[in-house]
Amino acid sequence: MRDSDGGDISTNNISSFSAAGNNLYNSTRIQNETEIDKTLQFSLNYINNFNEKGHKLSFDLQHSANKENQSAIITDVFPETNSTDELSIDNLLQADYVLPIGKNAQFEAGYRGSFENLSSDYLVNAPNLDPIYDPSNNLEFIQNVNAFYTQFGSKINKFSYLLGVRAEMTNIDISLLNTNESFTKNYTDFFPTVNFGYEITEDQSFTLGYSRRLSRPRSYYLNPFENRASETVISKGNVDLDPTYTNSFDLGYLNRWDKLTLNSSIYYQHSINDIQRVNSQEIRIINGKETNILVRQPINLASEDRAGFEFTANYNASKKVRLSGSFNFFQFETKGEYTYDVTDPFTNEVTNITQNFDTKNNSWFTRFDAKITLPWDIQSQTGLNYRGARNEAQSDVDGILSVNLAFSKDILKEKGTLVLNVSDLFNSRKYNVTGYAPSRENPTNITDQTFQRRVRQISLNFSYRFNQKKTQEKKNSGERQESGGDEF
Repeated sequence: MRDSDGGDISTNNISSFSAAGNNLYNSTRIQNETEIDKTLQFSLNYINNFNEKGHKLSFDLQHSANKENQSAIITDVFPETNSTDELSIDNLLQADYVLPIGKNAQFEAGYRGSFENLSSDYLVNAPNLDPIYDPSNNLEFIQNVNAFYTQFGSKINKFSYLLGVRAEMTNIDISLLNTNESFTKNYTDFFPTVNFGYEITEDQSFTLGYSRRLSRPRSYYLNPFENRASETVISKGNVDLDPTYTNSFDLGYLNRWDKLTLNSSIYYQHSINDIQRVNSQEIRIINGKETNILVRQPINLASEDRAGFEFTANYNASKKVRLSGSFNFFQFETKGEYTYDVTDPFTNEVTNITQNFDTKNNSWFTRFDAKITLPWDIQSQTGLNYRGARNEAQSDVDGILSVNLAFSKDILKEKGTLVLNVSDLFNSRKYNVTGYAPSRENPTNITDQTFQRRVRQISLNFSYRFNQKKTQEKKNSGERQESGGDEF
């Protein structure tokens, strides 16, 4: 069970300029938000080991209930308040069966059911807001995913292979209670996996793999109601979003030395229904004036192709010093168009705008981790992550650096552990983006925004083990078949 609360203050500075560069108006919008968050979670696990050779059957059941209450006071030209009451109930049921066949082969099969039920009531009190654009809404979101999977792997001398397939049945129901609208999406998909391996020597090997996966949009990407950053900057979801499907191919090479392990790969990914957040514009009457409005909304584009290479290295200098790092460089190419209508509120004249999202660019990211044992058996861990800048069809995104530190010490005859965590040491995990609408070439709206989900945090934790030795937690055996893909 977790019970927490917090607060957040965000400032949005808006400056509007004419085509000639003359300043039309300036405004500052300050949102002071408070949040109460309560979570109840429990899990039940069962494992039946038929023998000592790995023949086993396991069951996992997880239940989680999360309740959030948010309220905000907004200072703007015309003050407003908003509140959100949200209840999310998630259930997970998983079963895995493992059957070794001989010395070098294994058969696996399983089932995973994921059931999400979310209700969200969002209320805005803004006296100056046009009722036509009132973002207040009451959303119910239900997503049930039933998946069945199987795989078989074997090793013949230096050659090995793993063949698998996963079938997923997804059912989504969305209800907008305040407008009495409902939407349903049902789809069944198959996701094959093929992996081959070849050992040149005991320390060198090649791998070749193919997989198909999907990425589902989360509930807030599907909610069609608006959320205002200001009177002129709006974001909303898209109830018509489809999942993104990706076919991935990779060729890897692994080499081990005495203290150093190097793993490298080249890869290619082709995605369809690629989900991108686009900037479009509308014309609305605000304070009696015809005003350009920037609207951000996720859509399905035609495709994205990504090709790159990755290096991962692990160096164990000694029992007290372990270093690891990775570097990933890739080129991506996005193709697709988005067409929408802009209606003049005075003349009702409709203008058709088509935005082209064809773009091709490079980006990269890197990671470095160091685990060092300090004097007095203090364990330290340093993590550094950097994601390089990238340019997209409608935006420029700056690079992001973050550094995390952690120190731990066993006490009370190793029955207790003290852990000091420092998250985002330099408070630099900020998302800086410049957006252009309707296009980079001919923008009528240019926005510079900075997002920071969480500022630097420092925490001190203590745990005590009763009649239990300190052990390293093992990953759930079903993680390799956890999902057909990640989510947005």
